[in-house]
Amino acid sequence: MSCRAGRPIRVAVAVFALAAVTSSTAAQVILRRPGQPKPAPSPSPGQVPRQGPDPDAPYTLTVRVYVTPFEAKRLPVPGQGVHLLLVDDQGRRLGRDPVTDALYAEIPDARYEPVINPHPTAPVGPRGLAGNGITLRTPAEGRYEIQVIGADQTGYEYVVQAWDRTGRPRWTDFGRGATEPGAVDRYELTYSLSLTPPIWLTEKKEDSFLAVFLHGIRQGGSEPEDVGELVLTDPRGRRLGVSPLTRTTYKEIPKAYYGAASNEGSELDVREPADGAYRLEVIGTSVGRYDLEIHPSDKTGRALGPLQLAEMPTLPGAVHRYAFRYSSAPGAGFRVSGGFSDGDGGPDERNGFLTYANPTAAETRLSGGQTTFPLLIFYGPPILPETLRAVLNGADLTKLFAPAPGGHQLVPLPLRPGENTLTLSVRGRTANGQTASDTDRFTFIVR
Repeated sequence: MSCRAGRPIRVAVAVFALAAVTSSTAAQVILRRPGQPKPAPSPSPGQVPRQGPDPDAPYTLTVRVYVTPFEAKRLPVPGQGVHLLLVDDQGRRLGRDPVTDALYAEIPDARYEPVINPHPTAPVGPRGLAGNGITLRTPAEGRYEIQVIGADQTGYEYVVQAWDRTGRPRWTDFGRGATEPGAVDRYELTYSLSLTPPIWLTEKKEDSFLAVFLHGIRQGGSEPEDVGELVLTDPRGRRLGVSPLTRTTYKEIPKAYYGAASNEGSELDVREPADGAYRLEVIGTSVGRYDLEIHPSDKTGRALGPLQLAEMPTLPGAVHRYAFRYSSAPGAGFRVSGGFSDGDGGPDERNGFLTYANPTAAETRLSGGQTTFPLLIFYGPPILPETLRAVLNGADLTKLFAPAPGGHQLVPLPLRPGENTLTLSVRGRTANGQTASDTDRFTFIVR
């Protein structure tokens, strides 16, 4: 990966324990089922076992995040800048969901609210003035996930505190980070009265990424040159890239970059991409050819792909559309298809037997003098290759096609002036094992 500027800087989280912990060894997590007697744990290095009932219990837990806008002139407003979502080990939620933007209050005796920092000038502690907070008045022992969801370009400081029954803060963890709209930082909070201190916070990091590289050579040239731009649309409809058709630059996907690659060409890079369906467009800016590479990884950083296409012809305004589903789960599969099927809305359109990156519509109008069309076809894994038939203007062109289940092919279609009609058909097996057919029809008009 190339070194890039302009991306929001992630500040490493520094956790300062204000309780008396004498070793850097990670705390042992001791949890118990509801109603089960508390075991007498064997102390590990740096851990102090409790002797008898805790006279200061019960405790209240609070999670607060204060923001510091990157622009010095802007003042933080309570409830703005970042949002919070807390999920307990039963899956119950409290706070704002980063995908649906819905507010949840599923955890009993808890609240989510805007907060103001009461001590922003204390010698030790957060400096941010305002943000959002969560209070659990009767917290259950167990593990919680805390999500800090960016609503602005801002730095933030988090503070997790356990308060005793008299209202005194007994244990505190705090640290720092940075965020941007749509970004989600995750932390795991362990709360157990069998531990000293009873709260322990760790950042949950993922190494998942999605990288796309575009390299081109213009017609008649021999050195790498830009011949197109990329636009990626994620499962939430957010975009990243540049559209020369609308002269628009998109920077809607968080933790992402689009720009020059270190080895010539363009690079699109998304860290911790969302799971779901993606669309990738390659939009031509010059007459020439391009090579396209898509490299995804799972949450452990292990490669899932890649897809590599070479010598794809393009010209100004041409749009090639690709589609794929991404999952960060370890060992998840990855397959790219065309972003368009036949477009008639029929039932065969949903089986994925035949899809196309070019064309992207059932009817395509071409400039006069164009004698061929580069059909970029993707064959679905369930197809029966021997059943494919291709007819162009009444002539059998099946011999031009080499269908391979799960593969793709660039087929130069010979065109005549006026209207050209292509019909493609194939049979394959559906998810329930039955045999079905797919018939696609395209019209190419050369003026």
